[in-house]
Amino acid sequence: MTKIVLNDLDMNYYDNENQGKATLVFIHGLGENLESWSYQIEEFKNDYRVIALDVRGHGLSSDGTKNISIEQMGLDILALLDHLDIYAAHFIGLSMGGMICQELTKKHQSRMLSQTLANTAAFPTDAINHPLNQIIDQVKNTPIATMAEYITKSCLPTDTNKGLYSHIFKMFKNNRQIPYVTATAATFSIDFRDILVDIRIPTLIIVGDLDIVTPVWAAKYLHENIKNSKLVIINGAGHLTKLEKPVLFNEALAEFLQSLN
Repeated sequence: MTKIVLNDLDMNYYDNENQGKATLVFIHGLGENLESWSYQIEEFKNDYRVIALDVRGHGLSSDGTKNISIEQMGLDILALLDHLDIYAAHFIGLSMGGMICQELTKKHQSRMLSQTLANTAAFPTDAINHPLNQIIDQVKNTPIATMAEYITKSCLPTDTNKGLYSHIFKMFKNNRQIPYVTATAATFSIDFRDILVDIRIPTLIIVGDLDIVTPVWAAKYLHENIKNSKLVIINGAGHLTKLEKPVLFNEALAEFLQSLN
């Protein structure tokens, strides 16, 4: 992994430097980090140039001085690609990462060869029962370890093995509370329903059939409103399909990418 200063941000990222190959950019979800893509990095590193990064306020990247927003995190990623002299890439985002992909389609589709929207939504899926101010108050006033346990239980099915559960819990527990609160506010403030019709790039949508965070109906909404999209439902998986069912996730992504050749 490498650190680089981009404007106000110290960004931590991975680059296999596989020159001459098409580029995949992996964007993690809220509270995660680039290491959550380890199965995908290992699977695709020989055939693609693979970029993964810790977004602003997460992992080993700094918080920066600019606001932690979905738009700013997208601009940070484009700044990294500019530094690496990469104009266009395939973007793969899970949850908040998928929201960053949708944000990028507003003005930067020319830089997106395709997008994969995994376990994500176009708008908050439970805004009536859990309004934004209630969510922010909960995150602000709850110790990060307690939040980590709640998030882990929400993301994973009840029969998840203890090793994976422990791994996910530790990842969420390592978050810094202030940037996590800000990123949470950004994530639960999005609404991309009006822009989906303007998305022209090939789009793969992945969801776990047991996902209660961004349910199957939210994935179907994306599929129904994005032209040229493909929907894959992974059985037996919750919100973190890339970690829970990495073989099936990788197969779906590989098939999609190969169909674009």
